Amino acid sequence: MTLVKNFVGKTEDLEVLGKAFKNACGTGGSVKEGCILIQGDYRDRIKLFLTQKVTSCDEQT
Repeated sequence: MTLVKNFVGKTEDLEVLGKAFKNACGTGGSVKEGCILIQGDYRDRIKLFLTQKVTSCDEQT
């Protein structure tokens, strides 16, 4: 189980991020109590996903 916690933002944004993580990892999961739970050990894949998103945002500015 991979747990993503300490999200700062709106609940709707957390739901969208949870769905994006599930799609990126090709697995199931859920969003509960302000945390994203992904089934399996996907720490590296989630780090890569976030790094690519930050890089993509930096390139647009």
